[in-house]
Amino acid sequence: MKEMLLSLLSVILLTGCTSSYVVSPAGGIDSLSYKEFNGKVGAENIRIELTTGHGREGKSLALINDSLRWVDQYSDMAVVMWAGEITRIVEIDHWLGGLEGFGLGLFAGAVAGGVVGSGTYRENTSTPRSVTTEFGAIAFGLIGGTISGIFGMLPGHTYEYQFVNRTDKMKQ
Repeated sequence: MKEMLLSLLSVILLTGCTSSYVVSPAGGIDSLSYKEFNGKVGAENIRIELTTGHGREGKSLALINDSLRWVDQYSDMAVVMWAGEITRIVEIDHWLGGLEGFGLGLFAGAVAGGVVGSGTYRENTSTPRSVTTEFGAIAFGLIGGTISGIFGMLPGHTYEYQFVNRTDKMKQ
């Protein structure tokens, strides 16, 4: 029983989902165009990683022509930068992370609860085995979903937008 709970806790704590996209000026089959990027990126919790290795926190991001415009998270000043200086943009959605965590915890908890509920059945009672199994699955599912949902909100769902480094292409 201890091993099962530790395994469930490990799954809950290590749950995190990421969506990755490549961004290029014209887009293509495997990449987003600037217009598609502007339609996907949110307004808050954005980290801009530069080719120099430094990073900036921003909000209200927009990619227009070859320039990236955003509002600095700390100073509330508008910043405009050439898109070629951007390596990647990371956006975190904590609510979606919570929903994903809830779903995974609900499933894992329901499976564990069904096993536990089935194992607690006593032959000499009037309660059918299916009732104890279902009760265990529902109870553990809701508990697992709630706990995992809370832990899923902490890291959130991460969206990574990789930018094609055009600096090397410009030198050719």
